[in-house]
Amino acid sequence: LFIDTKYKAWEDMNMRTHAPKSVLVLEDISVAFAWILYIDVVLMFMPISHNSFLNRMLGIPYAALIRFHRWVSHFALWTIAGHGLFYYFYWIADPTINFWAAFFDWRNMYHLPSFAGTIAFAFGILIWLTSFEWVRRNYFNVFYRCHILGFTLFTIFSFVHYWWSWFGFFPGLFLYAADLVVRSYYSHKGAYITALQLSSDGTTLYTEISLPARTFKDPLAL
Repeated sequence: LFIDTKYKAWEDMNMRTHAPKSVLVLEDISVAFAWILYIDVVLMFMPISHNSFLNRMLGIPYAALIRFHRWVSHFALWTIAGHGLFYYFYWIADPTINFWAAFFDWRNMYHLPSFAGTIAFAFGILIWLTSFEWVRRNYFNVFYRCHILGFTLFTIFSFVHYWWSWFGFFPGLFLYAADLVVRSYYSHKGAYITALQLSSDGTTLYTEISLPARTFKDPLAL
């Protein structure tokens, strides 16, 4: 509706555009995907902390929050793909734009480096492809290392591409940093193995450990 209103206003003012409306709309759609990404990124990073107010406030187990993180991440990566691909389509369709010049642009054509966004997109694809269940079950180290590496570089290049993207990243990253502090603190308190039991079929080892009182219950007790 907003896009139609914008172009209708341009027509009423007899404004001419350098390309047909059907081409310019491709850029508008890409920008719309970028705005949706703000919400996606906030929801994607919020559940990854083992110890946060979400677990206690919502009463949802960490395993369930991870499932939520997984599906929101799928949606976020489809949104990232939409943002990037519609810009690529726009550059191809607009006769006044050299596709490769726009693809590798670093603040020459636009006020932000589009190539940094492409790099972030590539690391998002790396995370996506190595997160499927078959990879997680059979090559966990590949999944884990690609997740950490991809997440770090995806975040950095997202900031380079568009500085205000920190607005979506900050809430989840803040909770994750606080979680690391809490876990680091408790990791020095030690734990004692009090019992070991092997399942009857010999496939599962049950371990019972003793933790200090209030561990993972009251992080404000620091």
